[in-house]
Amino acid sequence: MTKFDTGPVTLAGQEPLRSGEESLVYQHPRFQDLLLKLPRQDGRAALRMQRPGFKRPLLRRFRHLVSWHLEYSEYLSAVARKGTLPGFVPLHLGICPTDLGPALLVEKICAPGGELAPTLRDLANTGRLDTSIPELLEDFLENLAASGIVTRDIWPDNLVLAEAPRRLMLIEGMGCRSALRACHIQLPLTQNRQFRQCAALRRWVAERVEPQPRLPQGLSLA
Repeated sequence: MTKFDTGPVTLAGQEPLRSGEESLVYQHPRFQDLLLKLPRQDGRAALRMQRPGFKRPLLRRFRHLVSWHLEYSEYLSAVARKGTLPGFVPLHLGICPTDLGPALLVEKICAPGGELAPTLRDLANTGRLDTSIPELLEDFLENLAASGIVTRDIWPDNLVLAEAPRRLMLIEGMGCRSALRACHIQLPLTQNRQFRQCAALRRWVAERVEPQPRLPQGLSLA
């Protein structure tokens, strides 16, 4: 029988590559094409678990890992409906033990130079949110609607620009926080919520797109 290394991955002393609202993202020390997502100790679910009083059933059951449950449920439902994973979602490869606690093992989405793919906010902050981004955003939103995936957060920090092919990918924010999971059984509620978030994201991008430089008459970029 093949023996696997089941010991925890050492992350202590390593700086996270990215810090999200609910997760800290680390480079896997042995595999450059994989990332480790750890739940934040000061994240929404962890803080709610520390407060006294009533806890929602999902929070009582999954505790500080409830966002993983929501995300992976949508991951599985998308595969169940289509038989394959939508191209705008990174691969999820299971749970990996680390010295900082359990981590989700996920595909690393890279920029052409091999570094972590930039988020829409990264592109806006560095003046790289060019006129091609609105078209890529529309492609993403069309594919999201066709996939049937339920989202709770579609923000500039949760979308990254991938290459080969060039597209936007959702790295966080899948799943529904509703206590009764109403968005899974009430289609209009799901559509209305996503419509509002998509409209807000379109406005955010439109306000920050860097215009193409105007060339002197008679010149072209070709």
